[in-house]
Amino acid sequence: MLTLAALLAVIPAGPQSVAVRELFREACLEGKLTLNADRGKIVPRNDIPDSLRWMTISNSTTSRFTLIRMKEPPSTYVFIRNYDPDKSGFARTDCSVASRVITFEDAAQQFYEGTPDARPEPSTYGGIEWWEIDVPKQGYAKQLYKAGYNFTVLRTNVYGAPSSKQ
Repeated sequence: MLTLAALLAVIPAGPQSVAVRELFREACLEGKLTLNADRGKIVPRNDIPDSLRWMTISNSTTSRFTLIRMKEPPSTYVFIRNYDPDKSGFARTDCSVASRVITFEDAAQQFYEGTPDARPEPSTYGGIEWWEIDVPKQGYAKQLYKAGYNFTVLRTNVYGAPSSKQ
């Protein structure tokens, strides 16, 4: 298995890769995605590639689930899930950006942004390799996935109020 540190070689990102990072920041970190017809559109669950359908599965009741197929950057999808509040601390908001045009190295740099000292270990499930950084004291977790058909996924889960557990 590859370590993220080995994948973080200094490789200049192309403009589409940079655009995906900006989209992730806008949609998932700032929560301020501006959507218009030139940029993308909301689509039903059956209008996404089969290799990303696992992202639409949930073991919890959700209050709202939104899928967006972006025109720019191309081959890129945004998944936003808002959960009904519960007492167990389950993620209140989940936001992901899946793209074929972001380099894995650039996605890994975005993944580490804000938590440079984290040391996530890779895991594998169903042929998908992924890493997680969980920071409950700050109220969020984030994941990086190498999914099928050359999709790379950046995800953040916001728990709501920060936890006193670590």
